[in-house]
Amino acid sequence: MNISKIVLVSILLLTSTYTWSQTYNMDDIDGVTTTTCSGNFFDSGNGGFGDYANNENFIATFCSGGTDFLRFIINPDENAAGYDIAAGDVLTVYDGTGTGGTVLATYTNTNDPGSNSIILNSTSNCVTFQWISNASTDADGWNIAIECIPPGCGDGSNPVPADDFANAPFVCNFDGYCASTVGYTEDEPHNFVGGGNCPVIFGGTIENNSWLAFEASGPNISFQIDVIGCYGAFGYVPDPSIIEYGIQAAILHFDGTNTFTLVSDCSLSDGQQLSLTLTNTSALTTGDTYYLVVDGSAGSECDYSINVTGDAQTLDAGADATICNGTSTTLTATGPAGATYSWTGSDGSGPTAGASISVSPGSMTTYTVEATGACTNLTDDVVISLMACAACSIDGLAAGTQTACNVGDNTYTQVVTVTYSNPPATGTLTVAGQNFAIGTSPQDVILTGLTADGNAVDVTANFTADTGCTMTSNGLFTAPAACAVVCSPDNGTWD
Repeated sequence: MNISKIVLVSILLLTSTYTWSQTYNMDDIDGVTTTTCSGNFFDSGNGGFGDYANNENFIATFCSGGTDFLRFIINPDENAAGYDIAAGDVLTVYDGTGTGGTVLATYTNTNDPGSNSIILNSTSNCVTFQWISNASTDADGWNIAIECIPPGCGDGSNPVPADDFANAPFVCNFDGYCASTVGYTEDEPHNFVGGGNCPVIFGGTIENNSWLAFEASGPNISFQIDVIGCYGAFGYVPDPSIIEYGIQAAILHFDGTNTFTLVSDCSLSDGQQLSLTLTNTSALTTGDTYYLVVDGSAGSECDYSINVTGDAQTLDAGADATICNGTSTTLTATGPAGATYSWTGSDGSGPTAGASISVSPGSMTTYTVEATGACTNLTDDVVISLMACAACSIDGLAAGTQTACNVGDNTYTQVVTVTYSNPPATGTLTVAGQNFAIGTSPQDVILTGLTADGNAVDVTANFTADTGCTMTSNGLFTAPAACAVVCSPDNGTWD
């Protein structure tokens, strides 16, 4: 199952009813903001145990209390009593606090999911419900389970897992990644089961495993995998028991022919887990592809989220920066081996190919880099802001120490002192065509490999990030006379 803003999930009919520890009745929390990440939200008739009343007008707000977004499962028990709104009555869901935000969904008698559930993902950490019933018919109302998910969970920014390892998508940003074991079938390629280190490669039985691939950027990695909720024969369970529901996971390496090797802790890839930390037990090889396999333990169909620490290669457009108005800067993207990069700017610039590009924005601009190759449609942004800076100027060039001509190659070395003010924050200082790191004014630079010919030398200095900041001094110094030995034949002929 792919999590989206509103997803209709068809699963098995209800044969039993679950009870959650915290309940919220609409009439009890009218005008109240409730901070929670769990529980069940009912109409004033307590979700099927009694009808709501006519002429009700209630508003209730839920907040996660942190950075997590709220997620709601309408009719989690998947029975007729879990959703029953009479004609003319309306439950409206707004993003944020109050009724002035974006309408996320509207539920009436036309939305009845029957024996299914509806999943509603919010786009912030607060959501407001407004309930209005008319003066005519009432009904059983609703039952809505509440939970929290990481920001970006299920927003489509990462690919969905594959049903088999051969088609496992590369994931280059696991943070905030959400997926599910729903809809996947058993895949036991090569020695996946029945040999290896545990003594089996993957502990327990395999029913609905899903596959993801990543590239190692160093020797160590750790995945934090949390179960959001599970589906089973009895409907949606926002707080499943590890006896009945859960996931199992492992990190695997494949030799490209017929052998998988387990590279994570076997105890974490065995048994039913609601929350687990999966860490490599043998060093990863930088640049190699590894597989993260997640299975619903004992056939559980679970939604889960992933956060990662350590050495999984990601796409990074670099840090946001502020530069002086009228100057340029270099943007550099890092990402998986073999990736190619293309940049576009919010100012309409691009696309420009290359891992590193030079930009000179005329206003604050967001640059988006897309990596293709190992990762599909992976992007990252960097914002370049502008500030008014005092104008750069090169105020003086002075000749310093000069070496004698080198007989071996007829060259010499010259020291030049450059005096400047307000230099750009990036780029280099160029003097007589040679580049130097920008230091502190006055700055001595050493010109090497100059040709000795006894002539006066004109010198130009400028900054690569601000080529308009320049100065030329004609005849700044005189080169020493040529010193190379010149051979000529004796009496006009060579002996």
